[in-house]
Amino acid sequence: GIAAASTKTANYLWEQFARDFIIEQEPELEKVVLHGVDLTGYCLLTSKEGRAAIEFAAEKHRGQMRKSGLPYVTHCIETARLLCCLV
Repeated sequence: GIAAASTKTANYLWEQFARDFIIEQEPELEKVVLHGVDLTGYCLLTSKEGRAAIEFAAEKHRGQMRKSGLPYVTHCIETARLLCCLV
């Protein structure tokens, strides 16, 4: 559905951005996964403030599930990841 398309779009944009700008500059990025979503290289989301926002969303959406069976918070994180590609 739309959520899967957004995730695919975010992944594609990130791969392009990482290849062109980050990977060439920082070849040894530490892998960061929060609530099942890969945030490697998303410094806005892996910062202290970003992690706090993700944990806040996780707490507020605790117990809510997507149609796919994944926790709802993954949608929030994937949306934030997509927005990071635009800044």
